[in-house]
Amino acid sequence: MIMSHLQLFKRAGAKESDVFADSDCLPETPDNFNMRRFNRGKKFFQDNIFSCTCAMLFSLISGLSVHRLLDPLVFTQQSNTPQKSFRRYLRTFNHVLLWHFGDVWDPSSKAHKSIANVRTMHSSVHIKMMENSGSNADIQDVPVSQYDMSLVQCGFMGAIVMYSSHLGIRCTVSDLSDYCYFWYGIGYLLGIKDENNICRGDVHEILNICKEIEGDILLPALRDPPRDFHPMAKALTDGINLILPCSVFSVEAAVGVLLSAMGVSLPSLSFVDYLRLVFLKTMFLFVMYVPFCRSLLNKLHIQGLKNLMQKFLRNEEMTFSHSETRNQVHC
Repeated sequence: MIMSHLQLFKRAGAKESDVFADSDCLPETPDNFNMRRFNRGKKFFQDNIFSCTCAMLFSLISGLSVHRLLDPLVFTQQSNTPQKSFRRYLRTFNHVLLWHFGDVWDPSSKAHKSIANVRTMHSSVHIKMMENSGSNADIQDVPVSQYDMSLVQCGFMGAIVMYSSHLGIRCTVSDLSDYCYFWYGIGYLLGIKDENNICRGDVHEILNICKEIEGDILLPALRDPPRDFHPMAKALTDGINLILPCSVFSVEAAVGVLLSAMGVSLPSLSFVDYLRLVFLKTMFLFVMYVPFCRSLLNKLHIQGLKNLMQKFLRNEEMTFSHSETRNQVHC
């Protein structure tokens, strides 16, 4: 019997937590690494930052239905209110922006230090969850493992690669391949072994892996989510709505965008959530077919993100700022 990619990933990494080894000493560039391709992947995100950010947000909200991804967030108790959730995920996206605009391979850069900090945070959560569990022998799959990192990696790039046109992104297969390669490099730096790095290889194989994760893990989880899913997901959408002039986001509308892209029938929506869904899908149509709209939203989006970082994270050591956006990638 031939094992699926997903089965191989789980077999390789569900019991492995050495993703965090030497978190203060990041690995050097892999042999034969194509830096030009990696930088083209960064440029793809920069050119489509509005759509990519929305895709990551919708994937995060939907991914909270997967207990392996939800459990560490529930355990840390840093995302259970709108205010705490907003700050927590703003910090997360601050890291993501640093990686996409900075030089993660330069030890003196904010982006490189950000990668090291994220590895340290993952290690801390892993250790605390193991200690809290009592006997390690009773744990079938260790928390925050190599396998979990594979799933998280898919959460960041999977929807963008699978449903780019539904999210207003005009691109070629080569563009998507470069973006996958970017995430191969980020996964490598975060400590994901090659056998668990879903972005290693051909873009068509990567698409198949993402579809397996979607069909075998995400959709079953959304049909029967864990108890803490809706409170945690609602805390996130409510937190985002705190900074908006009106309540644009809801759990149902965000999940609905992805389900529509998948071609999966939607659950019953309230009238307000239906309007939210129509608004979001219409917005992506404008981004897709009106270049001015895409450029304007990208510009407003990045300015808004910088303002949020300055307002809410101004006292933190590494914050995405104007200097990163000036350092655009040229290929």
